[in-house]
Amino acid sequence: MDFRPPLSFFLILFTTQCCFSANTELKALMEIKAGLDPENKYLSSWTFNGDPCDGSFEGLCCNEKGQIANISLQGKGLSGKLSRAISELKHLTGLYLHYNSLYGVIPKEIANLTLLTDLYLNMNNLSGQIPPQIGELGSLKVLQLCYNQLTGSIPTQVGSLKKLNVLALQSNQLTGAIPASLGDLGTLIRLDLSFNSFFGSIPTKLADAPLLQVLDIRNNSLSGNVPLALKRLNDGFLFQNNPGLCGSGFASLKVCNDSDHINPSKPEVYGSEAAGVTREIPETANLQLPCEQKPCSKPSKSQRGPILVALIVVIVALSVIGLVTFMQYHRQQQKLSSLSEVPENRLSTDQTKEFSRKNGSPLISLEYANGWDPLADGRNYNGFAESFRFNLEEVETATQYFSELNLLGKSNFSATYRGFLRDGSAIAIKSIGKTSCKSDDAEFLKGLNVLASLKHENLVGLRGFCCSKARGECFLIYDFVPNGNLLSCLDVKDGNGQVLEWSTRVSIVKGIAKGIAYLHRNEVNKPALVHQNISAQKVLIDDQFNPLLSDSSLHNLLTNDIVFAALKGSAAMGYLAPEYTSTGWFTEKSDVYAFGVVVFQVLCGKRNVTSLVRVGGECCRIQDFIDPNLHGRYLECEAAKLARIAWHCTHECPVERPSMEAVASIGVVERWGRFEKLAEPGLHLFNPCAGQWLAGVLSTRISSLDVRIETKTKDNVFVQLVCSIQYRVMKRHADDAFYELQNPKEQIQAFVFDVVRAIVPRMDLDELFEQKGEVAKAVLEEIEKVMGEYGYSIEHILMVDIIPDSSVRKAMNEINAAQRLQLASVYKGEAEKILQVKRAEAEAEAKYLGGVGVARQRQAITDGLRENILNFSHKVEGTSAKEVMDLIMITQYFDTIKDLGNSSKNTTVFIPHGPGHVRDIGEQIRNGLMEAASAKVNVE
Repeated sequence: MDFRPPLSFFLILFTTQCCFSANTELKALMEIKAGLDPENKYLSSWTFNGDPCDGSFEGLCCNEKGQIANISLQGKGLSGKLSRAISELKHLTGLYLHYNSLYGVIPKEIANLTLLTDLYLNMNNLSGQIPPQIGELGSLKVLQLCYNQLTGSIPTQVGSLKKLNVLALQSNQLTGAIPASLGDLGTLIRLDLSFNSFFGSIPTKLADAPLLQVLDIRNNSLSGNVPLALKRLNDGFLFQNNPGLCGSGFASLKVCNDSDHINPSKPEVYGSEAAGVTREIPETANLQLPCEQKPCSKPSKSQRGPILVALIVVIVALSVIGLVTFMQYHRQQQKLSSLSEVPENRLSTDQTKEFSRKNGSPLISLEYANGWDPLADGRNYNGFAESFRFNLEEVETATQYFSELNLLGKSNFSATYRGFLRDGSAIAIKSIGKTSCKSDDAEFLKGLNVLASLKHENLVGLRGFCCSKARGECFLIYDFVPNGNLLSCLDVKDGNGQVLEWSTRVSIVKGIAKGIAYLHRNEVNKPALVHQNISAQKVLIDDQFNPLLSDSSLHNLLTNDIVFAALKGSAAMGYLAPEYTSTGWFTEKSDVYAFGVVVFQVLCGKRNVTSLVRVGGECCRIQDFIDPNLHGRYLECEAAKLARIAWHCTHECPVERPSMEAVASIGVVERWGRFEKLAEPGLHLFNPCAGQWLAGVLSTRISSLDVRIETKTKDNVFVQLVCSIQYRVMKRHADDAFYELQNPKEQIQAFVFDVVRAIVPRMDLDELFEQKGEVAKAVLEEIEKVMGEYGYSIEHILMVDIIPDSSVRKAMNEINAAQRLQLASVYKGEAEKILQVKRAEAEAEAKYLGGVGVARQRQAITDGLRENILNFSHKVEGTSAKEVMDLIMITQYFDTIKDLGNSSKNTTVFIPHGPGHVRDIGEQIRNGLMEAASAKVNVE
């Protein structure tokens, strides 16, 4: 009879399996925590009683099935080891542990994470070798192991990662040859092996990788011919500091000779095998382990019953726990479903990022290289991109990986985060989706270049930008402004916010006017611009309560539909000029209208400006709309002037609105054609019937003028000098500046030419470089004296550059190089001289010591011999010293013959062989035997 368990059995079995799975992951997390954070400083939220998927576990994210899919603990200060328990998290797709202080080895058990797509272990202190098992991570797309202390070679198994896009191994202690198997990575885009100790040649197979864009092999010991296929990478191929490399078609590589070429008959080393050794594996070789030939035994039917009964008992015992776990899982499932609608399969990397964003988890990054910039074609556009470019690592680290705690604000197309750079400076990062930006990269970069050119004390300064292709976002990095925006200072109720003082309000209005006037002006380094989105929200307040306009010219980066959507908000708040609805065009007078609305808001302290406020401004009934929070602490004349400015700026007809230059500049007032007075910045009413007119305006801001002068030095070197002059109109002499001098720039330029061309020809080129400050000082003294008479003050003069003729620069470089080579030769000669002297001294000392040693040896032999002879003579009476000496000599003779005979290495003994020599030997032997016998008798 077959045993068929009921459906409820499978339900219990399913719930129990869920329970086991959850408990297994939780247990693994506790082991991982013990390894990563042994002191429980940073992962205290990981508790055995907690739920990893409810958002309470730091840096964890689960998929829609309640399984751990992501661990994002980058930059958390962890200082432990990565536990092999990580292999229990079977559904993990992203592991981000970079920017910590982890040590130890990479566990080989990590190979069990078959769904892993992103592995970031860079910027730690990991050691040991890269486990070959890492080649089993078939889903891996990004492998970041750089900036560690890894040793050994690159496992050939890495070539099995068919989905890999990024392999970063730079700044380790890796050695060996570059595996040719890396050429099998058909999706590889970036490979960084720089700052290691790799040797051998660059595999031709690697050069043919179809999608490769960046190959960085700097600072290794590679040699041989560089494959010509790498020339297609252009700037993406970095090979400096590999002296043994050669090749044709590469500007900075030497041309290969015959010895540099690799022998084509010699097979290329594959993997990390020893150089020159090639293993041949037969095609028919069986690589599988032998299995035992015994057949598998099956349990008999009589054995099934007890096993099933025991299984049912265990299941029933756990059913209560299983049902509770199932209900908890079901509730979690409903919670996750409400947050994110995702398909039933596992989360992809992009889905995981979106899911993390919705759950407030730190967002993850897929790339860390400037080379991934989608605007790379414009990297040299006017020299802008390189100097202002940030990389994604800096942006993510600054914002703590876009933590919700650093979120300052969001809109339909952007989000703004606060961050800190490594130097401690605070920044604001505006994230804009790529779909919201202009699709034409050249047009986008042109707008970005305009943004970078804006420099004014009342504009938020742009520090740089970063674009991420994988994230689909561009980031604008600004200086951080601490006191929020002007909008937060409006509608303040007693005790619920900070009320701006009257002097602060006046200063804010003036600063806004100066900033807008700067945008509207056409200058050398920037065109005339229209802001298009001026509002109280766009006016930021710094720690000194100075106003700073934000998002200036931002519309040049955005698509038309995004700009139009932003205008809807402006219209709702009353900032949009009425003529836009009929013309659809923005002009400078549109900005003036929005400025007038902001002035009314500052005066009344409210966000909503009603028609009653405008009427009060027209009639100068200040008390009808002035902010009651001021409690009368304001100057009525100033308030009336500001109200009139606001009323004129918000006139229905654009022609009737004043320009921002008129609002922000000093006015020169005449009566009947003669100078009468100066009018401070603002709007003034004049009486034409009394002959009163505004003759013109002057700006009291500091202006800058760059002057280029070509001249010749005393030693006949043609040079170009760049002199930067900062000047301004003195208020007390503004009438002189207006009437006496028509074109101050030409006047200043003429005096600079005159002074520089009078001084420089009396100086050698070297003197000019050394005394350029003296030249700038002489120019300042001369121009200050002359321009002061016309009402202008010269603030600073800087000699910013001295540029000799190109041929002279080339000659100077050659002379400098020759001098250095000469100096190096002198040093080398001195070193060789010292070396020879020291070698001679050492040789003489060695000979002296050798001689002393030989002398002492001979002295010791002589002393010993004399002592032996005397002792023998005293003991044997009747023997003379000569007899003893003869006996010693014959004994020594026999000992020598004996030693020669006993030596296994001697096969021939040379003895005298002439008749006379035989007689001599015989006599010597006979005399020796007789003397010995005689000595014996005497002893007896």
